[in-house]
Amino acid sequence: MHAFRYLPIVVAPALLLTMAAWAWAADPAVLVLSFHPVGTPEFMGPPKIGQPGFVPPVAELIAMPTRAECFSVKGIGEYEALIAADGTVASIHSHHDPVDGDHCERTYLFPYIAQWRFKPATYAGKPTPVFMWFGLGL
Repeated sequence: MHAFRYLPIVVAPALLLTMAAWAWAADPAVLVLSFHPVGTPEFMGPPKIGQPGFVPPVAELIAMPTRAECFSVKGIGEYEALIAADGTVASIHSHHDPVDGDHCERTYLFPYIAQWRFKPATYAGKPTPVFMWFGLGL
């Protein structure tokens, strides 16, 4: 198993876009992470993002790999994760082919994203699942 570090992030609920940077121990390049909610699942009716009564999820724990040399070749990636009503990551997919992630993503990135934890999004005071877009870049 690859070593990783947990980076707690506390942001105000009104903040829809969070930027954070981490230095990789084995690489002087900086990994930049940005994320924001993009919608609620279709089966729950129209998207609630931006409507009165919607409070976006707040990142409480972000786990990032400390080594992933293949990202220096890749350079950037865009992904979407379904954050469940309990604040756990229910699913992850890439916005690029293959959508289930390439070998690098499945091996070095997705296992860490699955460990992320959020204070759940709420709508009208009740926890709700939400899709989060996030981008990684070097």
